[in-house]
Amino acid sequence: GGSVEISSGLSGDKSGGVTISTADAVSSSSGSLNLQTGSSIGGSSGAVLISTGDAEENAGSIILSSGSSGANDANAGVSVRTTGAFKTVSRDVEMLASSGDMILHTVVSDASSESNSISIRGGDSAVEGANVVLSSGDGTSGGGKVEIAAGGGAGEDSIGGALSFAS
Repeated sequence: GGSVEISSGLSGDKSGGVTISTADAVSSSSGSLNLQTGSSIGGSSGAVLISTGDAEENAGSIILSSGSSGANDANAGVSVRTTGAFKTVSRDVEMLASSGDMILHTVVSDASSESNSISIRGGDSAVEGANVVLSSGDGTSGGGKVEIAAGGGAGEDSIGGALSFAS
């Protein structure tokens, strides 16, 4: 099939914006917005690239944001699901949970394989390696706790995980 390109006009001062949106809904759900590439049987499927342009002063940000809800059990949020690697390459990466928990975990594996790992590691440097800091928050009635625990074995003869500290 053919290609589709949507772009704003070129300007000597400031280019125009492009907005793609669904309409608001009054009594039901608003429409979904799907951005996806097609599948491929004999080759590779296309990539989805979301990027901002380079700038002399400040390059633009990429913000993934879900709306707020009046319902207490609302499932609004931002999820990243991949069957391959998920990589962020940036000078700074910041993840914030303005209210609620932030959860980082691997999926539960089936009985025939081990679960995947989570690694938090500071980068190497020719001068001094990066620090890794685990800290809890402050509170008016008390600070949060830092808990490090190894997993337990589920079977009768299984062995729980181990904690290992090295310097």
